[in-house]
Amino acid sequence: MNLKKLSYIFFALVMGVLASCSNNSGVADITAFTISGGTTTISGTNISVTFPFGTAVTSLTPTITISEGAAVNPASEVALDFTNPLFYTVTSEDGLTKNYIVSVTVATEVTYYIGDTGPAGGLVFYDRGRYTTGLARNWRYMEASPTDLAGNELQTIVPDVVPTDGTYTLSDGTNITGDIAYNANAVAINAALASASMGDIVATGDMLTTIVLTFGGAYVLTGHSPIVVAGDVDFDASPTVARIIGGGSPATFAWSNITSVLVGTNTGIGQGKANTEAIMAQAGHIYSAAKACADYSVVVDDVTYNDWFLPSKAELNKIYTSGVDLFSTSPHWSSSDIDLVSVWYQNFYNGSQNDNGKNLIYPVRAVRYF
Repeated sequence: MNLKKLSYIFFALVMGVLASCSNNSGVADITAFTISGGTTTISGTNISVTFPFGTAVTSLTPTITISEGAAVNPASEVALDFTNPLFYTVTSEDGLTKNYIVSVTVATEVTYYIGDTGPAGGLVFYDRGRYTTGLARNWRYMEASPTDLAGNELQTIVPDVVPTDGTYTLSDGTNITGDIAYNANAVAINAALASASMGDIVATGDMLTTIVLTFGGAYVLTGHSPIVVAGDVDFDASPTVARIIGGGSPATFAWSNITSVLVGTNTGIGQGKANTEAIMAQAGHIYSAAKACADYSVVVDDVTYNDWFLPSKAELNKIYTSGVDLFSTSPHWSSSDIDLVSVWYQNFYNGSQNDNGKNLIYPVRAVRYF
């Protein structure tokens, strides 16, 4: 190949690279603009974000995606006051700029009546009469999930002492694993379960602390026996095995895996969310009826609602007295504890509220403020 031809090839390659660079370096676009809880529309250089009624807009944090190599001012993830429209300037890699205007609107108030379907698809059971602005929780209504929560059946295995040697096996009464090392992690435990035709059981944790087994597949609602632990693991005694969430329909949940500590939760209207957070904040918390509610999430009209909680004693009673047809006659947990070992529950057969042990299992109904 002669020198002249090589020169042409080199020139073509350079021009191709320069053309590729120029395709990106002059672009100054906002390709996505999201704020949690809002619905965004981008039309040219106009961006509009709509929020539900009652949303405070004085400190909103947008997440902004822009063209490769470009920069945006104000920057992404910076909290700003969107009471009035704001300008965002995108500067491309080669210095070209484009201005966007962002307008935030809050939906007008919608009136709900007891028994209506709420924004998250639940049933409205309480109206306190007005929104209270300026509070961390600016809400007027409460809605309850349309059904009792579903739940996987769980079992914990807790060593009486921390093992330092040995192996153990797990058995469902029909199948049994091979020997599992005392310090095996969840990956190794699950591999042993799968090899023993017990792959529908998923383990988290380990025998050095606590193993939590989640039952799925063929084990769901079959009334099976608890998993049995055996072997020569260095225990002073056999590990404590506790069945913590029973099968059946509806699913039933233990109030908490911590059964002898006073959380000090409250009983009033407006206290359920704080109660739920306090229950889950306990040292050593693994599972609870409160966590089942906090983990509940639904998507309605492209909006994710994940702010559910276990109702307080008074909030649970409001569901009963509202006349909204939500429940069977089953007792249901509240988030209000009484002492070290007792907690309030509501009987939906006659409306009575009674106390029972935190180690027992009842159905739960998640609720939320809006």
